[in-house]
Amino acid sequence: MRIAAVGCGHGELDTIYAAAKASERATKVPIDAVVICGDFEAIRNASDLEQVAGPKKFRKMGDFHKYYSGKTTAPYLTIVIGGNHECSSYFMELYHGGWLAPNIYFLGYAGVVQLGSLRIAGVSGIYAPEHFLQGRFEHPPYTGSSDIHSVYCTRQHELIQLTQLSSAIDLFLSHDWPRNILAHADRDAAAAVYAAKPTFVPQVLNGMLGSPALEHLLMHLRPTQWLAGHMHVRVETRVAHHDNRFIAPETADLTHFTHLPPPPLSYMLPGGPDNFGDADPVPGVDASTTSFVGISKCVKNREFLELVDFPNHRAGPLRYDCDWLAIMAATHADLRFDSAAVAVDDLDWSDLAKRIAVCRESIADSNLEIPTNAFAMTAPGYNPKEPAAVTEKRRAAVYVNPQTVAIRNLLGLQR
Repeated sequence: MRIAAVGCGHGELDTIYAAAKASERATKVPIDAVVICGDFEAIRNASDLEQVAGPKKFRKMGDFHKYYSGKTTAPYLTIVIGGNHECSSYFMELYHGGWLAPNIYFLGYAGVVQLGSLRIAGVSGIYAPEHFLQGRFEHPPYTGSSDIHSVYCTRQHELIQLTQLSSAIDLFLSHDWPRNILAHADRDAAAAVYAAKPTFVPQVLNGMLGSPALEHLLMHLRPTQWLAGHMHVRVETRVAHHDNRFIAPETADLTHFTHLPPPPLSYMLPGGPDNFGDADPVPGVDASTTSFVGISKCVKNREFLELVDFPNHRAGPLRYDCDWLAIMAATHADLRFDSAAVAVDDLDWSDLAKRIAVCRESIADSNLEIPTNAFAMTAPGYNPKEPAAVTEKRRAAVYVNPQTVAIRNLLGLQR
């Protein structure tokens, strides 16, 4: 199976698909799916455009609205997560995941699916300590200085959910990088990153580059392959896991991450050791090694497509993951909708595991293939002649997505 991966999409779907087709012509190897690691920009209309987080001078309609309205169709199955420059009004309609357009699937704010035999997990957004412990309090219109910059941030609730995964993950997608990932890069790779992004050096020294929540997931889940975007620079590293045990959830500090070991301070310094970290020097990836690639953004007339092969896997229908559905069902009652910063430090992990097991039993016999015809337009498509007054009124509109209703009905969830 071959996956074509993009770091940040920034609304450039036409360019991404053209690059994928060019790759197929050049390599004679078909691409089974495209994955986009955030900043996808699912902008349907002018109202959505005004609710994209980011400077107004960089806002543009992009290509997605053509795929949403049906004017064109994605030539590849495309799986996406969210970043920090998104139209959150649409993503929040599909908090649990769903089809953004025909053949374009949003993994949700956290999610796991199976593509044939390949198990794909991911988390949207970035880590911001001031929002990490809050509930999902935001609501349309996402135009205020607070809501528009908090709604895309990862929450502790999603981290707790992903920490409950216990079987192997083949591919993990994130927008942000795991904190300290460069500690596992060799000197040349790290030096190239610092040369391209000199502002990273003080962030690394202060432990501020990347997400500690993702660092926890990297060490806990140990996926075979991890792909990320956000930083607009490419780096490839390997993370060697020195034992075969997951981090026991009850021993993990999912608020301050004190259970994670500090990296060697020398790894970010020019002229440091030839190998900063513990990357496996043996070619190939084994069960105890995670291959990490931070991918640059999509830019026309520049190489940005990352081709990732999974020779032991075969493509097939996109399916819900039974374990993930059970986790969603067992944890949904804990999803908060207030803005208070409340840490979950006293979670009964044993009780949660039992609840997940009960939910898994009730789901096991369900048809888990994700219906390809489930997409339905909720908000209107793009109309370049739309009056400003109509755009203004539509900002506060709340759309109930039938896909979200369907997944909640499947799992018996409230709200």
